[in-house]
Amino acid sequence: MIAKAIWGERRNTQDEYMDFTADFKAPKGEKIFLKISSDDKFAAYCNGTLCAFGFCQNFPEDKEALVFDITPYCEKENSL
Repeated sequence: MIAKAIWGERRNTQDEYMDFTADFKAPKGEKIFLKISSDDKFAAYCNGTLCAFGFCQNFPEDKEALVFDITPYCEKENSL
């Protein structure tokens, strides 16, 4: 599954928190990676289990993205 950037309705606000969800299928035997970027702290859950968390320093001229192997948290049908 190829992801695209997601934005909230408001931009350039301070202390705005967002929740995003996605359902996906994981082919058996394939490694599944989550690539995530934020402008502050983040946490990601796969099937209700914390699978990734961290902090990104994200500046207009220097975008940072972190990659996590979430294969151990995936089943055939998944919710992120």
